[in-house]
Amino acid sequence: MRKLPDILHRCCELELDVLAVQETGDPALLPSASARLSSYSLITAPGPSSHQAGVALLISRHIAPLCRSYLRSKSGRLVGAVLELSKGQRTLLVCVYMPSGIDGLGSADPRVQQAHELYTELLSWTGDMRHVVIMGDLNETLTRWDRQSRADAVAAAG
Repeated sequence: MRKLPDILHRCCELELDVLAVQETGDPALLPSASARLSSYSLITAPGPSSHQAGVALLISRHIAPLCRSYLRSKSGRLVGAVLELSKGQRTLLVCVYMPSGIDGLGSADPRVQQAHELYTELLSWTGDMRHVVIMGDLNETLTRWDRQSRADAVAAAG
């Protein structure tokens, strides 16, 4: 939240409609930022503490009237906004903060389970959407091959 004024200034300069932000912690535990949000709405899914996870979407006042609902994960790793850009056409914007460092871990590891739970929750949000835009920190990998370029993977497999 201490970076929020700089982020908002840059968003205004670039005339951004939406910005995905990760590792926000729990904004409720920090000084109120609402007074600084003149051109944007801050939609959050707070992390379990001021130092853990937490994601947010900054949505411009031009886009905000198109928002029909917001979705928040209790994990503090997913937040979404459902927009109706044209009549009957719903678009889901999602900010994701996936766990990291899970390649090479067994499927029973809690971090691997968390990644699968996040995928399941995210997919449950997409059911009747025309479009889905996923933004954020997708640093989750399930295997070491996920970290290699296609050329490196082909060379290693050869």
